[in-house]
Amino acid sequence: MPKRYRILLLLALLLYCGSLAFARLLDFSFIGLNDAMTVGLVQNADDLRSYGAVLTTRFSPGLTARVEAAGLTMRSSVTDSSRSRYDELIVETGWTHTLSFPGKSYDMTYELSALLGLTLAGNLGFQTIQNTWHEMNGIPLVFLPYCQDDSIGLYPRISQSQRLRTHFPVPWFSRASFDLALEQRFDYSVGYGFDLALETSIGQRVSSSQNLSLGLGFAYSGAFDEVLLHEMIALSESGIYLHLNGRMGLVDLLFRAYLSSGRGWGGIGFRFGENIESEADLPQNYALSLSLTVPEKAMTLSVVYHLGDYLSLFFTNSFDDYILDITVNMRQNISWWKGGIRYSIGRVHNWIVSPFVSMASGVRRISVFKNDSVSAERVREFDSITPLVNTEIGCLVFSDSRFQMQGVSYAIECAAGFSYSPSAHLIDAVQTYSLEYVQTLEWYVRIGISMGSAL
Repeated sequence: MPKRYRILLLLALLLYCGSLAFARLLDFSFIGLNDAMTVGLVQNADDLRSYGAVLTTRFSPGLTARVEAAGLTMRSSVTDSSRSRYDELIVETGWTHTLSFPGKSYDMTYELSALLGLTLAGNLGFQTIQNTWHEMNGIPLVFLPYCQDDSIGLYPRISQSQRLRTHFPVPWFSRASFDLALEQRFDYSVGYGFDLALETSIGQRVSSSQNLSLGLGFAYSGAFDEVLLHEMIALSESGIYLHLNGRMGLVDLLFRAYLSSGRGWGGIGFRFGENIESEADLPQNYALSLSLTVPEKAMTLSVVYHLGDYLSLFFTNSFDDYILDITVNMRQNISWWKGGIRYSIGRVHNWIVSPFVSMASGVRRISVFKNDSVSAERVREFDSITPLVNTEIGCLVFSDSRFQMQGVSYAIECAAGFSYSPSAHLIDAVQTYSLEYVQTLEWYVRIGISMGSAL
């Protein structure tokens, strides 16, 4: 690394650490990112923006510090010379100012943020991290040459964002409110690239530590460094996108899907901070659960809305992917979407173990993507959506709110069930692509954690 770059990096780290020494910590969050978190809407090519992490800290009065790391690869190429990778590290710090406009039936806030920092791009050793993870999970290792002869580029960076948000009570829920937001973000790294995003979202908010939102946005990205991999990433992350953001106490989650490129990524992490809204003893109308489903090894996300003492509505998404042919990066993506009714008896009596039964219906989606032999672009080989019905029996362990943190109660959720989905039309596809988990009648077991004030 040239001497001038090392001096700039040292100054950035001194600014980052020195500014934090005179502030009081309000909030700390860490979230791991991966393109394997598809939620069944996009494909997992394990390529381009493949994996990463974001560390964010907020301090009083209004100081924000942020570190973002990402591993970027281009495995899908018709020529070996274009197959490459590089690592990206962003370090920035700045100020966030918030204005509040309280009303009789609504509250409105305007937030303006400006950050200064550096972007590092090149060989930062993230290949070792990726291959260690792949080896632990039985996934083929990925060895690619780094761009620009293993050099590391250092680029001054400025980030700016603003958000206008309002929330007002939901008439049919006791404590929840609708949360509407408009947000604009602009990131610029001199000589490296830029990102511009405009988005809107709607969601449900109980408190600052209990919220869930879904939105639509438009992004435009560009690369200045004339690196083909960087240009491909900028192209794949431009256009209209869907996004999901949520927090339930200690748990953060996010997801983004770019509709034009079919790419996406998401993550789950944790957050600690001052708990000025510790209200787990007050009634709440919904809970969030994260669980692992076997034998598919699928991740399952569920949102449960309590209609009364016994009945609840729930919406569930499970997803996973499987490598079918590594030579052309052919992958099967499978997801289950369902909604239904749950009957529980433990919530009324405040039992330690709260049993429940549920009935649901929805769809199962199976798709297959691979690299095109001529263009190396991802092409859809197969896509099928079939209806399904589902029944399940399970229980919440420690549902009496004995474990609380950040204004939320936590319980262990265990369940077993069956799903029925017609599969006769998949016989040819099963033989052609060796698809997995496409039986008409499928059983499963899942275990995870349920979070909310009303479990």
